[in-house]
Amino acid sequence: MVDKRRKSGGLENDQPGVSAQNAGGQQRAERLAAIRRAVEAGEYDSEELLAIAFDRMLKRYQSGLTAD
Repeated sequence: MVDKRRKSGGLENDQPGVSAQNAGGQQRAERLAAIRRAVEAGEYDSEELLAIAFDRMLKRYQSGLTAD
């Protein structure tokens, strides 16, 4: 089997798509931080979000999966 990985001084960030992944990770981290602030402030709870969470939990239970 041939190793087709790029060899350019060992830096991973010079590969296409890596900066896009980092940007996506940063956006996710920012969104998560905003949600955490809303939860701490008591602004995130709602009947709709509870219903969504319950439905997801029920589907996982019914399919035999555990929480990620």
